[in-house]
Amino acid sequence: MCIELRGCKKVSIHDIILKNAPGDGIELAGENIEIKNVKIQHCGRQGISVLSAENVIIENLTVDDIYRTAPKAAVDIEPYNGEITKNIFIRNVNMSNCAGIQVLYCDGVSIENVDSVNCDILFTGTDAKNVSINRIKYRGDSIVSSNFFKFDSDCTGIFVDDFDVDSDEAATFNDL
Repeated sequence: MCIELRGCKKVSIHDIILKNAPGDGIELAGENIEIKNVKIQHCGRQGISVLSAENVIIENLTVDDIYRTAPKAAVDIEPYNGEITKNIFIRNVNMSNCAGIQVLYCDGVSIENVDSVNCDILFTGTDAKNVSINRIKYRGDSIVSSNFFKFDSDCTGIFVDDFDVDSDEAATFNDL
């Protein structure tokens, strides 16, 4: 990891560039964490992993080229076994060449203003509750429409609004 936070409280990370980590750009667990104006490039597993955390703000994030180990997400919200991540706010994300944003075992996630280019998947969810996804733009041809939003049956309260696709792939959607 470039930055690893475990059990931290009241942390701010601002205005940095992280590159070439064999794992995650940032891995965090804790409370009241703020990440703003961060660029993450060419990391082997995730851009940012949000583990067991509460009250996290991620804003003005650029993630490109997450390449080696699955899930290869720009942001992966995935707490430890049996725990729940709560109150996560993600705003103004530019993500490319990755597997989008993953929300697992969480409650209260707000995602706004995401610009995505050539990602394999945009959003994936498992046992996620109260997730709001707004103002999303996808550009590229490497994704199939069934990979725009993949939420399993244990997800509840998933809200998607203002989604724009600029792709040669025909976009069709099922109810979320």
